[in-house]
Amino acid sequence: MLAPGVRGGLRVDGDHQVDPRRLRAALLTACERAGVVFHRGWAERLRVVRERAAGAALADGTELTAGQVVLAAAASAAGSRAYRGRCCRRYGP
Repeated sequence: MLAPGVRGGLRVDGDHQVDPRRLRAALLTACERAGVVFHRGWAERLRVVRERAAGAALADGTELTAGQVVLAAAASAAGSRAYRGRCCRRYGP
């Protein structure tokens, strides 16, 4: 059912939708099968070498180093120590 304020719509053959929960599960499975290692924890600070993220120090004291770093955080993390002063700074090429 369309909302009362919607005046029309468009049907496109071949158009699809994605269930974000199922997509997330499929991506995690594919990454793990490909050898990706996930470290889930709070990043206290980033380790930066030559203007590139090269690792992270986690809140539990774990020090991680890697050739590639993905910091995936919620919007609420913008005030965390790891982000202060670096919120909009780009690392890498």
